[in-house]
Amino acid sequence: MTEQENKQVMIYAMIESKDQKDALMIYCNKMSENDDILKKAIESDEKDFDKCWSFIEAKAKEHLKNKSGSVNPVTVFGWAIHYFLETNEVLEAEAKVKIEKQSKEHTVDKVEKKVENKKQEKEKPKSNVEVFSMFDFGVDDV
Repeated sequence: MTEQENKQVMIYAMIESKDQKDALMIYCNKMSENDDILKKAIESDEKDFDKCWSFIEAKAKEHLKNKSGSVNPVTVFGWAIHYFLETNEVLEAEAKVKIEKQSKEHTVDKVEKKVENKKQEKEKPKSNVEVFSMFDFGVDDV
């Protein structure tokens, strides 16, 4: 595939997607149409697009040296393809992120903890201090 065709696929993926993960999925699936190795890697149970997104976030932080900024889309889509073609050991060494399967129970526990924490924040007692506006101390209307 030529560079121009590759950019066209990227643009297509960005236009057709609802978010960044979806764009990566569209791009990788489109690229796998001509690449049997990539197709097998995407279809394997070992890797998925959520873990791919985590890998890309880690690579972007490293690329930007933890500063704010942006990463060229060509680079990001390249990292997505790289994620599916490399072994987890190589990816962990590169991104310094542990890539592992998370059980659904673990994910549910995290969500339940967040909901519990939000409930506790809402239950905090309110103080007896009354808040006034600067208009509460103005001159009475005549």
